[in-house]
Amino acid sequence: MEQTIAKRINEELGINVNVENVTVTKNNGVVLHGFNIRKDGEMVAPTIYYEEGWEEDKIVDVVTKGYAECNKRNDTKKLQEHFTELFDDLNNIYSNVIPCVVSRSNAEDLDMRGIIHDSYFDMEIMYRIKIDDLNNTIGTTILSKPMVEHYDIDMNLIREHASKNLRDSLVINTMKNTLVEMCERIGKDPSEFDDVSEETANYMYMISTQSTYYGASAIMLEDVLKDMHDRLGTDEIYIIPSSIHEVIVLPKVDEDDEQTQYLKELINSINATEVAPEDRLTDSLYIHRADGKMTIV
Repeated sequence: MEQTIAKRINEELGINVNVENVTVTKNNGVVLHGFNIRKDGEMVAPTIYYEEGWEEDKIVDVVTKGYAECNKRNDTKKLQEHFTELFDDLNNIYSNVIPCVVSRSNAEDLDMRGIIHDSYFDMEIMYRIKIDDLNNTIGTTILSKPMVEHYDIDMNLIREHASKNLRDSLVINTMKNTLVEMCERIGKDPSEFDDVSEETANYMYMISTQSTYYGASAIMLEDVLKDMHDRLGTDEIYIIPSSIHEVIVLPKVDEDDEQTQYLKELINSINATEVAPEDRLTDSLYIHRADGKMTIV
């Protein structure tokens, strides 16, 4: 069936391309199916995904339209040139590497795929190299052991620059401002937040990145967490990893376990019902203290 669909996609596009059915394992073992469409000589090529169970006609329609949209939004030739230039100079790699935290449950799969990763609490840190910013998304390639060996990459410099690059791209905002901006992006009236008091608005912060991708890695930046203590005016803060893309920070206000229990239940509920499986990080709740000590509750 896949070969038939690939042939139909090629015919529909009307250009000379290689159409290959691929199965891609994403974060947390999420498996996606799609077609990779590549022109001869291209190193960078889009993969358009489809859902299992779709009829053949729908797959062909979605993939061909998806490929046309990719070509409309992105200059593939320019991306390929950027990709080639990126690996011509190690300094380009170091200036474009960013960390990405994922669940510890991915460790075995990362090892099997030869992906470089470091342990951090109940998470694993991968390293992604930005290829280019693509219309509100971010194109990356994951740093692997063969890549490190082939290009003689210094992992100490990778870790150092990944932290710096992440720090430079962080966006720290109150939850009120974050929700208002989200409403504005999707064309929804944000006026429902007008009556939120300044005290309430400044009670909770979200940390992400300018691209909105992979911001949860901020949990490993001690200076950023110290800044959160200063903003919230407290010696103890809760850190909620709401996904691999952001964390929520709020003050610990109860001496008993009521607030802790509520937050743990909230994390479990939201992860199970609201967060996409490939974006889930962990069900853990973290407490960070002003002396730099962090623990899992």
